[in-house]
Amino acid sequence: MMLIEKGGANHFNLCDTMQDTTPTEEKTEAASNRKSESYRDRISTVDQKGKRIWIYPKKPKGRLYNSRTLFSFFLLAILFAGPFIKISGQPILLLNFLERKFIIFGLAFWPQDFHLFALAMLTFIVFIVLFTAVFGRLFCGWACPQSVFMELVFRKIEYWIEGDARKQRALNEGPLTEEKVLKKGLKHAIFFAIAFLIGNTFMAYIVGIDQVKTIVSQPPWEHWSGFLAVSFFSLLFYANFAFFREQACVIVCPYGRFQSVLLDPSSIVVSYDFKRGEPRGKRSKKNPDAELGDCIDCHLCVDVCPTGASMKRADGIVLVDKHICIGCRYCMMACPFKARSFVHEPVVNQKTHAPRGQGTVESCTLCVHRVDAGGTPACVEACAATGHGAIIFGDLKDPESEISRRLAEYPSAALRPDLDLNPGVRYSNL
Repeated sequence: MMLIEKGGANHFNLCDTMQDTTPTEEKTEAASNRKSESYRDRISTVDQKGKRIWIYPKKPKGRLYNSRTLFSFFLLAILFAGPFIKISGQPILLLNFLERKFIIFGLAFWPQDFHLFALAMLTFIVFIVLFTAVFGRLFCGWACPQSVFMELVFRKIEYWIEGDARKQRALNEGPLTEEKVLKKGLKHAIFFAIAFLIGNTFMAYIVGIDQVKTIVSQPPWEHWSGFLAVSFFSLLFYANFAFFREQACVIVCPYGRFQSVLLDPSSIVVSYDFKRGEPRGKRSKKNPDAELGDCIDCHLCVDVCPTGASMKRADGIVLVDKHICIGCRYCMMACPFKARSFVHEPVVNQKTHAPRGQGTVESCTLCVHRVDAGGTPACVEACAATGHGAIIFGDLKDPESEISRRLAEYPSAALRPDLDLNPGVRYSNL
């Protein structure tokens, strides 16, 4: 027998088969879909009162994270070395809007060459559309300057000084102590120093590295405009990476705002592979060939998400908001049960309540569209239809519920107790 606890809900499971018993009436399904999408009424980083929910992502680890780190170092090397690289005496890239002079790969462009920029811009827009349609938000997770600096530079410094997510949360919520002042002061001092370096680099791409050297090496009163510009960019980058953070991706970024209209069923996005996650159960020596899924709702995918795209609803159900997911795949690396995985085959017969796509990362939603409509997950209904009655879904907060009585009657355990995750899935007598 198997017990599965989902936030305030649990199930018993002895089923070896599972069938989809979703109602076929179009009106009922439409109403269910609308209700199941209610979590989209607000983003997961803001509560119902409009107050920001601060994100404390757990430090990820794994092969993909190491690859992303190395790739980010390569991109940062190009960014900071760019102003010093010259071709035939000209900088490799200069965007001097003040003097209306632009240099790209050593070639100078002036206002009379604007038609070339128009053609280049149209080509770039078409490239963005095609790239997004195929790879989704791959650029956001791996090459976007906001993601590279935030996750691979500033976040690493934060982990180094304040510790992992739990320690950061405890430090922020704790009283003002000498340790807190020291850690916060050191972190923000380093943050501003890096922001100052980024601001000067940004200025170097606008006015040239020689002009920036002059501004930095001479007194401010001799170059007030340059000094104020460098100060403005430094404070802007500092405020962004120290405080605004993921909100730049969720709220401000125009690419993220219009990206949803560029995706199709074959685009790479992050979601849940319910075909792999369900049916849930624990493999054992007594039943090694059981066709069971992997997800047990430990919420590690939520803990590591840097934008709040992987979220846990009030009832404990874990979902992915594809509109703010940047495709970093930290949730895949964090899941110790490998319940999130890519869908490699083309997807047909799409369902509006559970959209999928080739190349996406998926996981179980506990048939949230059915739960929100007052029903139960399909596995619960299918198992009951076979006469087993081995899966139960109910409210643990109600001591009179059937699942509460079963839990009191039967001992239960979680997978991987050594991880101390307190997952929302429990098993008994396996």
